[in-house]
Amino acid sequence: MRKALFLLVLGVVLGSMWLPAPGIAGGAIGVRGGWSHASGDVFDGSGDPGSGGIYGFTVALGIVPMLDAEFAYERYTSDFDFRAASLEDAFFGGKASYDDQAYLLTGKLHLPLIGGMTGLGLYGGAGINLHRIDLSVKSQDEDWEAYAERISGEDDQRGWHLVGGVQWKFPAFPLALYGEYRYQGIRGSDTPNYSSIYAGLNLCF
Repeated sequence: MRKALFLLVLGVVLGSMWLPAPGIAGGAIGVRGGWSHASGDVFDGSGDPGSGGIYGFTVALGIVPMLDAEFAYERYTSDFDFRAASLEDAFFGGKASYDDQAYLLTGKLHLPLIGGMTGLGLYGGAGINLHRIDLSVKSQDEDWEAYAERISGEDDQRGWHLVGGVQWKFPAFPLALYGEYRYQGIRGSDTPNYSSIYAGLNLCF
């Protein structure tokens, strides 16, 4: 079983070298936008920040025909209500604004669809990320306002991510269109994990 799986993977990789590579080949710059859902507390009892739009830009470099290295900047914001924030045995509610500016470095392995459209291919990858998080908390109760101000502010976090997607390189133009899903984990007890889906357009050179 292991030998058969090894031969299958080896055959796909070697066979792909003789097919049009769907990667960016040289380099690329582009923009992206989509949707992200953050799951997990950003402070004790906050609940999920929820869903919000994301936007950003990318710079990519082709390492070998099927392997790209990509740097991306993205921003995600969410305004949400909370009802059960806690301090010791007391609870309070209010509103919060969550702003995450992320810097992501990703390695992407491309595979063409054998027998499919020229320039169309699937890819997967993994990488690391850094985050500048700005949290603003407002309490509904004036007695808790000082605590709300104390847990507000900026924080830096780091994490990891996995990606998968499909890309199509335009035959007659130096453009590549892609759709991508990413799962993103951030280290730290008061930072959420993200599920994101978005589309992007790259200018290849």
